Amino acid sequence: MQNMNDIKKEHYDIRETLNTKTKIRIISEIFQKNVGYVPDLRNPRSFNEKIQWLKLYYQDPRITQCADKYAVKDYIAKTIGEEYAVPTIASWDDPDQIDFDNLPERYVLKVNWSSGYNIVVPDRSRLDVEKARAQIRSWMMPYHNSYYHLFNWGFRHMKPVVYAEEYLEESNDYKFHICDGRFQYLLIVMDRGSEENATFTWFDKEFNALPFSRCDRPADSPPKKPLHYEKMIELAEKLAEPFPFVRVDFYESEGRIYVGEMTFYSGSGLKRFKPVEWDYRLGEAIHLPEKLITDKEGFSILRWFKHPH
Repeated sequence: MQNMNDIKKEHYDIRETLNTKTKIRIISEIFQKNVGYVPDLRNPRSFNEKIQWLKLYYQDPRITQCADKYAVKDYIAKTIGEEYAVPTIASWDDPDQIDFDNLPERYVLKVNWSSGYNIVVPDRSRLDVEKARAQIRSWMMPYHNSYYHLFNWGFRHMKPVVYAEEYLEESNDYKFHICDGRFQYLLIVMDRGSEENATFTWFDKEFNALPFSRCDRPADSPPKKPLHYEKMIELAEKLAEPFPFVRVDFYESEGRIYVGEMTFYSGSGLKRFKPVEWDYRLGEAIHLPEKLITDKEGFSILRWFKHPH
């Protein structure tokens, strides 16, 4: 299967020709290979189909801030309180500006505009600084923007930032799927730091484990309910209130709740459900809004924010 970064580079190279028709053709081809059926993007019904529709036809400028793994911290602070954002140590526009000598013993380096662009540093004495700097420089190249993977619109107008966050003790990853501001499904990822050992278990609102997987392995025994489950639901719904669909991720560390990120294109809408009926059952919860196209001449972001849809 083609590497994600190779796909990004390929799409970046043809960026001048990426009209809606071309994007639909590319999405449909990759979707069929990964998900196993031809997507209906005119009348989407499944979860994966609706994620593709939102990429193509829903351009709410607030998504750009909230999908940005660095800028979302301001949105979190203003909406639910800065204590729920993972503290930032420092940020830079250029990896050559990073002063590694002044960073703490443990921290995490991240680049804001794509998934998985993280360097976890549990012991700075063991970090190969030049290798880390080269990796970050690569991640900040224009073609590594997540938009070019499969046209995740919210990333399109981001500028790359590298930042250092406080190191959190290992935690499960609690992924709350919110539709129209209401909690629908929870995905708990355990052992998230290990691809081989990671497990993925789905729950309904009553915390009943659900009998499906999505290109992943469920835990042998269902994980326990998070300590702050009801509070997480409350916070996730506040953060998600403006949006038809968003996944809000939380960690619990040393008795505290932190928001990890807000994800508008979960799994890029390319993960195969087994059995496939659950693709459609999760899709039922997403009520697609009217089309909103803001990438057009004459559109004013300032005017839109005064009178949002």
